[in-house]
Amino acid sequence: MSWDIMLIRTKHNSEPWAEIDESNLVAFDRKAAAAKIRDMLPEAEGDDTWLDYDSGTYDVSVNLGTEIMLHVHIYDDPEDAVLGVVRDLCALLECRAFDTTQGEFLTWPQGGC
Repeated sequence: MSWDIMLIRTKHNSEPWAEIDESNLVAFDRKAAAAKIRDMLPEAEGDDTWLDYDSGTYDVSVNLGTEIMLHVHIYDDPEDAVLGVVRDLCALLECRAFDTTQGEFLTWPQGGC
């Protein structure tokens, strides 16, 4: 299974998708975001524009830009196995995760981002 998730930051990190535009987007600092992701996932390989993390049962390719796109490929685990990593990335980068397939922000059972 493949899954694309966009990490975005906005002024309040609570705006509905339909209200997000250039006026309330907060760009990521690519270099700082890459450093934080490498600290969280030391096994991640790549540079400040693209990182790859392989858990053995899923992998996440991270395309770093104004927004951050996660390209997830799940091999054996159920879809929600990768959600912990996505949730932790959201907390680390102070952002929200938008599921590009479903067209909605991801939510976490225990609260969080």
